[in-house]
Amino acid sequence: MNSHEINPGVFKVLSVEWGNRGPNSEKAIILSLQSEDGEILSVANNWVRDQQERYNFAKKLIGEDIRYSTWQKNTYAKDWFKELEMANQVKVDSSQSEGGYFDFDNEFEDIEPI
Repeated sequence: MNSHEINPGVFKVLSVEWGNRGPNSEKAIILSLQSEDGEILSVANNWVRDQQERYNFAKKLIGEDIRYSTWQKNTYAKDWFKELEMANQVKVDSSQSEGGYFDFDNEFEDIEPI
């Protein structure tokens, strides 16, 4: 995950559902998240490529603490997600996508702990 796109804070995944978001009400994965200060927010991803895999991975994260990235995070952080990772993820094994990190752009990379 590109560090400049990671939204600050840790979020608990409350639910993962199918819904519709975007300018043409596209089919989207909707995550309900709770921030560290208790704020509840709903973020979505409506990219068609690998959508079912993204949904399946997100479902595994229900109840877990995560960090997420957003393309142009200063504009879209409260509405959209790009990538998800477990909050306690220290180092990523770039050969795996099931171990707590999945890059939805299909570009795996190692990250340094915060």
